[in-house]
Amino acid sequence: MIRVTIEMWPHGESDHKYFLGAVEVWNTAAPDNTKHRADYGVRVYGKNGAVIRTAFVRGWSRLSRPVFALVARALLEAGY
Repeated sequence: MIRVTIEMWPHGESDHKYFLGAVEVWNTAAPDNTKHRADYGVRVYGKNGAVIRTAFVRGWSRLSRPVFALVARALLEAGY
């Protein structure tokens, strides 16, 4: 599973950081997943830690694309 956490660091100080949200992306292990293509589930969390959106990325070309492209696609599928 991939988890990207978004935090605010006021004035660049980690002592005062606070959580703004997160996105999780995981392989769904669908029967049609292969070495080259896979389906992924997506959960987006708001600043209170609750799930605010869910989505799926289907047929992702996992060996030829960087992880940041998968996260971007996950956010697009979730409506961002």
